[in-house]
Amino acid sequence: VALIVPDNAFFAKQGETDLVRIKEIIAAEVEKLNLRLADYKRIASFDLRTDELPKTRLQKIKRYQLKKEI
Repeated sequence: VALIVPDNAFFAKQGETDLVRIKEIIAAEVEKLNLRLADYKRIASFDLRTDELPKTRLQKIKRYQLKKEI
């Protein structure tokens, strides 16, 4: 499962504010990307997060905390 945090400023410029529509756009982009990737690198599924990923004071992602949330 891939966790994706969409860039709200980018989608606001495009005129897209509906979360369902944003997920459809990202799903289409993931499909295009999967065509170019090897089988073992493909994204099987993804979830959108509206808030930032949890980070340490050094700005590294707290993976252990994400595993608990999923």
